[in-house]
Amino acid sequence: MDEQNNKWIGTAGGLAKFDDLNWEIYPMNNSDSPVNTVWAIAIDQQNTKWIGTNGGGLTRFNDVNWFSYNTNNSEIPENYICSIAIDSQDCKWIGTLHKGLTKFNNHNWQIFNSDNSLLSDNTIWDIKIDNGQNIWIGTNLGLALIQTSSTKVRNLISKNTEQPLQFFLDQNYPNPFKFKTHINFKIYQKSQSDISIYNIKGELVKNLTTNTFAPGSYSVHWTGRNENGFMVPNGTYFCCMKSQAGIETLKMLIIR
Repeated sequence: MDEQNNKWIGTAGGLAKFDDLNWEIYPMNNSDSPVNTVWAIAIDQQNTKWIGTNGGGLTRFNDVNWFSYNTNNSEIPENYICSIAIDSQDCKWIGTLHKGLTKFNNHNWQIFNSDNSLLSDNTIWDIKIDNGQNIWIGTNLGLALIQTSSTKVRNLISKNTEQPLQFFLDQNYPNPFKFKTHINFKIYQKSQSDISIYNIKGELVKNLTTNTFAPGSYSVHWTGRNENGFMVPNGTYFCCMKSQAGIETLKMLIIR
């Protein structure tokens, strides 16, 4: 919500503005937005909109002009932006789908990931800033915290503290997709695992793999076809990973 009480909404069809009476839509065909699908929106003290997109990077919009930061023209590590928060110093905290957390102070970029910090996972779904300006980060593997007094990840809460993590299913990429999507997963303890696609009725659409995996990182892909080789219709599908340790499910969307 901006300072005029306008509501800004991210949709698969473009950025939308609602003033309680009228709607204004900003799709690619009538604006300089790089893509239609908007995953995140934050508004700074100058009433500028910062928009996280599905594949188009980070976009800045001041109600007149558009500018997009992407991997070709900036140091942003990825073009898939899941979350944005802005602190009291006007720094933008940007969560990506695969490349960790990025801090942007309008001049320089600082990247936090599992290789250079205590961040245990590079998928950042949500970012919140509390009254003390501490940065709370929601990841696939739990909650991380960057305290105001430090630029390091200071605390990590595992999503399961009672038993060691045995496998992890990452969000498919890209999502939504047209004809092909990739699914990454990690095995921490040797186990037999099954990865299959189901429709919203819970019916099996496609088995992607059933195998015994040693510890490591793996990837499979789905081309949007069922077991008979036919293209499935547009809609919501679920990728389910099953092993002796349990079940994890992610939601994916086909839009052609």
